[in-house]
Amino acid sequence: MRDVYGSVNALETAKKSLSKREDILPSNLKLFTDWLAIKEDELFRRKGGDEEAKIRYTKTLMKYVTLLKLTNRLFKNKDLRKITEDDIRKVFVGLEKDKLKNAQGKPLGAGTKTDLYNKIFKSGFFEYIGKKELACKLVIIEKDGESEVEFFELEELLRMVEYTTGVRNKLFLFFLFDTGFRIGEALQITKKDCVKRHNVVSDRDEYRIRVLKQASKSKVTHYATTVLPQTVEFLNVYLKDLKNGELLFPFGHTNARMLIHRVTTKAKVVAQPEKKAIKLHTFRKSCATHLLKKGYSIDFVKARLGHKPSSTVIDRYVSYLGLDEEQQVGKIQKVDYKELLNAYQETMDKLQAISENSKLEQKKLTEKISSMELQNKELKGQLDRVQMNVELLNTLAEDPNRVKKLSDALKLAEILEIKKKS
Repeated sequence: MRDVYGSVNALETAKKSLSKREDILPSNLKLFTDWLAIKEDELFRRKGGDEEAKIRYTKTLMKYVTLLKLTNRLFKNKDLRKITEDDIRKVFVGLEKDKLKNAQGKPLGAGTKTDLYNKIFKSGFFEYIGKKELACKLVIIEKDGESEVEFFELEELLRMVEYTTGVRNKLFLFFLFDTGFRIGEALQITKKDCVKRHNVVSDRDEYRIRVLKQASKSKVTHYATTVLPQTVEFLNVYLKDLKNGELLFPFGHTNARMLIHRVTTKAKVVAQPEKKAIKLHTFRKSCATHLLKKGYSIDFVKARLGHKPSSTVIDRYVSYLGLDEEQQVGKIQKVDYKELLNAYQETMDKLQAISENSKLEQKKLTEKISSMELQNKELKGQLDRVQMNVELLNTLAEDPNRVKKLSDALKLAEILEIKKKS
């Protein structure tokens, strides 16, 4: 069985190591181990409750172990059930001003802070210890965790692909950029999740990709339709050799990160606007940027990425790109409406042509059937005459005298015909 995120044994080792930490207050250790057990049971059921469920949530639970140890450090090993509003405020301000460091003495990265706020302070663990309400009042951040604007362009993606070997790896780059799926979702896609169809409006082939709820962060099954023609071309080639239940990308996070690091380094591509190194999640953000630049509405982009309608993450990209939000929304009401009417008319014209062709084909088929029936009727008449002649010959063969009489009768008929003409 393939371990998507590394080693399941590493998780068990991490949990045992946590439970034996002497530098953590015993009451906090009990809180950590009890909450992790509850979280693991929840993830097991949410991820399908089968043998592969544990593989699917290993990375998530490992992240929680790390965040819980960090939380204990930030609150200086104080009993977490007794922390006050002032304690939470001090930690939050210290993190935002980069005064609180990690174990290596460096400021926490933006991603770690966001995980800490959203996964611990404003979510499950603080709710478990009865401190979530306080945290939500004090910790003011963008809950989606994707507020930082960073992206790369389609042209830069094409340059990355030039430095990539193998159909699968090239497809992987196009797939992430095109669908906007989270890496955890993309790594769970199988051949049977990819359905090819023809779009009669655009008159081109596309794939409708399914993400099952077990692999989805939003906990519901959702779909995305390919936009880039390159994705379709590579899927056409790659899917031929896969069985229905086989994974498209049978590797884990580590190999995916190594691939991205290798091709972006060779292609000398960095994320705009801060010239940062491109990460797996940058592909998702770049998908949003690409769609917005192409004129897709904000609501469409939110739905494709699985964001809630109330999310303001996409608004940051609209603002950065200099797009007018009212104009973007107006595209649904005006421009898209006009395009929809044109597309509808084109579709109806195509359906009308198909209907007329069908009628013509049906008429030709009816005429062909009538002709064949007439031929059959003529053949039947010929067969009946042949059968009568055969029966007559059989009768004559049984009575030689009748043959002589018939011959004399024919000669007499010929004589009479000659005389009649003369």
